Amino acid sequence: MPYLGRTLAGFIVCVHLLCGAGLYAQTVTVRATGSWDMAKTTIEKVKLLALENAKENALRKAGVPEEFIVVNTAAVTDRVSSFVSHSNSELLGEIVGYDLLHEQVRQEGTVFFYTVEIEAKVKTGRVRRDLEFDVLIEGIQTSAYRNGDLFSFSLKPYKDCYVHVFWLDETGSGAPVYPNQAEAPERLQPGTVYSFPRTQSYKVRKEVKDEPVEIISLIFVFTRKNIPYTSACSLDNIQKWVMTVPSYERLVKYNSIVVTE
Repeated sequence: MPYLGRTLAGFIVCVHLLCGAGLYAQTVTVRATGSWDMAKTTIEKVKLLALENAKENALRKAGVPEEFIVVNTAAVTDRVSSFVSHSNSELLGEIVGYDLLHEQVRQEGTVFFYTVEIEAKVKTGRVRRDLEFDVLIEGIQTSAYRNGDLFSFSLKPYKDCYVHVFWLDETGSGAPVYPNQAEAPERLQPGTVYSFPRTQSYKVRKEVKDEPVEIISLIFVFTRKNIPYTSACSLDNIQKWVMTVPSYERLVKYNSIVVTE
């Protein structure tokens, strides 16, 4: 019985299908650095934020218009929202791959910063969405879930596709919900309503004991082909995986739930 908590997902990545590689699209390689203040947060979150800052700077160096650069925030749900929004824009600047070259802690006066340097491949240009490729997501309650509640949802695709479902906590860590060891990936047919879970129960579980509520980000990923996800589950790895899928074969959507005791 899977759990929506730190052991099984409530974060759904829907990969939106964009149709047609854009006019004048090109890929450039740039180096960029990013940093983040190490005060009042965990080292894991600082690393993520410094890396996101480096990605923003890489997009700027590649000439991506400022309004299409992902705005960095401390909230995972906000960063996911920005990522989804810009992935679905017609004018795109996508980081399709990167290598971490260097990371260090540096001091400026009394403040310590975590700094990273990356070499990123950035695809720039115009792409067009296939507006007929979409999926209706229903059944996720807007009120808070209690620890141990069952979790379910339904999907109605308008074109045939596959789905991956993930959950992420507020640090950007998480796990896959679907497919899983008991539920194999299934090709979804257009016009058909699919209820999840398919064969077993999903349960919500609150992991953070010293906070009254916990926010879980849900990511739905839809792709036209069955593309396995094999990396450790984190926001950074999900973004990297999504960017390996051509923009005209994916769409990204997300949601979030609140869990109480």
